[in-house]
Amino acid sequence: PGSMLRYPETLSARYTRGGCPVYDEDATWAFSTALPIINGAVAAGVERSGLRNVALLDISTVLDGHRLCETGVSQVAQGGRPSWQQPGASGRLEWVNRLSLGRQPWGVEESWHPNHWGVAAIRGCILQAIRGEPLALARCTSARDKLHVRWVR
Repeated sequence: PGSMLRYPETLSARYTRGGCPVYDEDATWAFSTALPIINGAVAAGVERSGLRNVALLDISTVLDGHRLCETGVSQVAQGGRPSWQQPGASGRLEWVNRLSLGRQPWGVEESWHPNHWGVAAIRGCILQAIRGEPLALARCTSARDKLHVRWVR
């Protein structure tokens, strides 16, 4: 939500420094309205498919605490860490790529998608789900940089 963004609501702060040029109101709408609608549509599609070999893993909160421009984390260059590979770096960094308007050939495609740490978190959730109960609905959450899969049914 917009209240959790660490930059002031200005273009220079949010886009130039943060890579997240959105207003508080729009961020809140995306989080509280759009995301639940999208997740609900996916869940309904899985349910309506009638396929018994399809499981649904809810990863909508796995990046919490590490989202783009979120208070409490920083980008690699801003985090006081010389390298994303240093021990403990994942706990202090964003797990989402900033918005890029094409300075790098891959930048536009990777904008607002999970970065190395975000993909590692999602991978961890998937592995935990695979090793758990088959064919169940699970929710993956992140707490203090530990991933947890909770079976919903």
